[in-house]
Amino acid sequence: MNTAFNRHLYRTILLNITGILIVAISGLLLIISGTGIIAGIILIGCAFMLTAQAAEHLNSFNTKLLTFLTAIEDNDNMVYFPENTGDQVQRQLSRSFNRIISLLNKSKTEYLSQEHFYRELIEEIPDGLIACGPTGNIILANTAALRLLGSELLSHQSQAERLLEKAKGQLSVSRRQIRICGERICILSVKDIKEDLDNKESESWNSLSNILTHEIMNTIAPIVSLSQTLSSYPGSSEKTCRGLNIIKEQSEKLLEFTDSFRHLSHLPPPSIESFSLTAFLHNLRTLIDADLKSSNIIMQLALHTDDIYVQGDEGQLSQVFLNILKNSIQALSDTRDGKIEIRTATETDSYDIKGGHRIQIYITDNGPGISEDLQNKIFIPFFTTKKDGTGIGLSLCRQIIHNHNGNMTLYESHPGKTVFRITLPCSRQ
Repeated sequence: MNTAFNRHLYRTILLNITGILIVAISGLLLIISGTGIIAGIILIGCAFMLTAQAAEHLNSFNTKLLTFLTAIEDNDNMVYFPENTGDQVQRQLSRSFNRIISLLNKSKTEYLSQEHFYRELIEEIPDGLIACGPTGNIILANTAALRLLGSELLSHQSQAERLLEKAKGQLSVSRRQIRICGERICILSVKDIKEDLDNKESESWNSLSNILTHEIMNTIAPIVSLSQTLSSYPGSSEKTCRGLNIIKEQSEKLLEFTDSFRHLSHLPPPSIESFSLTAFLHNLRTLIDADLKSSNIIMQLALHTDDIYVQGDEGQLSQVFLNILKNSIQALSDTRDGKIEIRTATETDSYDIKGGHRIQIYITDNGPGISEDLQNKIFIPFFTTKKDGTGIGLSLCRQIIHNHNGNMTLYESHPGKTVFRITLPCSRQ
């Protein structure tokens, strides 16, 4: 088709030029010979008219071509060339231009669709991704990167580097250089390693607890049995029997204490079901209402929506929340106008690897807070600041949440405010 179009165009131009030359030469010959001066003048005038017509024809081609090229340059996809006006060459040229514009529109639509797909894909990645241009300007930063760096907007690489330095020890950063269209692009990949470190620490403590409890119980059990047997022998003095009974009682207490740590390393797997977190939290408030009133503490629920569903073992999660709430009530024993708040928020930028978005639950009290030197120790098994504490409560809570594919952290603590954050998988209802 293109060959036929070119031949037709060349033939038309050649015929026009040939016709103009023949008419002009004929007119000149008639004028010079003197045989037909008037006819020659008329022919010369016709030659000028044909020349003007050819120029106009070529000008229409140039105008149409200029319009087409300008539309391409300005990325204007709304230009349309009428296909039913002009001669055959004009109509064919209009059809060709319209087809090219249609192909460009299709290509642009496909490009935008792919760009949207890849942007959505990047947004669903739980790790942070930041792309920086040659001058350090931020080309792209997904929501996870903004959340991990605690910023609503990133404009320059230096700003991102400062925030990464502040979070050193909690974030892992990898850098990679690539070239696109001759320009150097720096890609930063940011990963939250705090949760992984906490999980590894928890697993290590659980393994240690398992070994210790096993060894201690295997050692103490024979002592209890032997002391009981020896105290029952006839002829034993009263002092000996009393000493053996003390050994037996203390050994039994040690066994009971050690047995409590077996819960930490022998937790039954959670029975995962979907349940209403809203109803769950209201029931918890009712359950501890007497303790709240006796301590003059106000408890508030600030839920981001009326009905929230999560995936989990309601019984095990009840132990977690009751433990934290009882700790808050004890912490507020010497605080006037004590207040506990449970607030929820959706973690829309974080997609759980097993499917579904996650929900964040913040448990806040206005107590004296936890001193900075103790904040890194409260989840360690055996560690406690209470006289009658075993140091198992928060360790057990974190292990239960970990088994629910969630996370539990001390989010913030200073005089007047302590916040625990629990993250759990959402359930779609």
